[in-house]
Amino acid sequence: MAYSSNGVYTEGLCEAILTSLSQFTGENNPATNRTPVGFVESLISDANMTGSIQKLPVQDGSKQKRVRVKYMTRATEDIVSDTRSTDCTFDYYDDFVETDVDLELYSEVTWAIDKYQMKDICEGRDEMVAMTVQNKIDALMQNINKRLLARQAANFGVNIRTGASTATDVEVLTANSAASQEGFQDIVQDYQEYNLLKGTPILVGSGNIARAFATIETGCCNQEGVDILALTNTLGFSYYLDTTLQAALGTNQFVVYAPGSTHFVEWNEYMGENITTYPTSSTTTIVDPRSGMLLDLKVVYDECKEKWFFKLSKHFDLFNTPVDAYDAADALYGINGTLRYTATKAS
Repeated sequence: MAYSSNGVYTEGLCEAILTSLSQFTGENNPATNRTPVGFVESLISDANMTGSIQKLPVQDGSKQKRVRVKYMTRATEDIVSDTRSTDCTFDYYDDFVETDVDLELYSEVTWAIDKYQMKDICEGRDEMVAMTVQNKIDALMQNINKRLLARQAANFGVNIRTGASTATDVEVLTANSAASQEGFQDIVQDYQEYNLLKGTPILVGSGNIARAFATIETGCCNQEGVDILALTNTLGFSYYLDTTLQAALGTNQFVVYAPGSTHFVEWNEYMGENITTYPTSSTTTIVDPRSGMLLDLKVVYDECKEKWFFKLSKHFDLFNTPVDAYDAADALYGINGTLRYTATKAS
């Protein structure tokens, strides 16, 4: 990349960042060492991008960003009649419900690169700008993840087995620190039998639950001869490590949720006609190479200070399956596909 001869100071800069981010890893470099933020990564993963809830963008002239969500309430047996209707005055039920979700959360990080640092980039050493952006992406993703976890902490669904949305204790480690099959069986029973959830459970956490999964991956059988690895493979889990989750929810707590039951709702400012390249500024989106999330990037050149100023940002929010997705008469009323647990160790 080189300085533009016609005075366009930001020309080619975003392209260099897009190219470099995918090539520059340096996983043990402190500046690019990424924090595992499993909750947001699970939300935007292929494992979760399913379900009957449709996200529809709303064209809104206000500054408040908004997404319209359409969903269907589950029908209950009590709407079924055992007599034939004789006219057109029968009761009916609307299939779809629509609600507007305001994207109330916004995170941004800003920084600057002076002309001497930019000279290094323009001489072909664009790994420096990639390292800078990677560093800022990690900070931004931590903030996004923390705020999403705060949202989720207040929006767990009821666990039908316990009748509460508070954390349920499950023993995932034996007294000898081996993985315990009972805890995983309890989770699956809650998931499949009590709450009638479908698909591969998505599990996010750290602490004891991470130790249990590490034990499963490196060992075979517990003292009773049960192959825990085969058990969890049969039961199926999509596990995501999140080293920030305990600070948000509580010691050794973790999240289990059904695919499509909770959504990362997002809006990108610099898309389509909003992608710009001017003499002293440029706007675009870049992809976080770890999570695949699209992030807004704005670059402005200040001729007086001879510096390039960067702003990396995201508009977002969390949307859980609404309470009225299940009728009050439904045995599943109160669930939303998210379950809260505390991973314990036998004494």
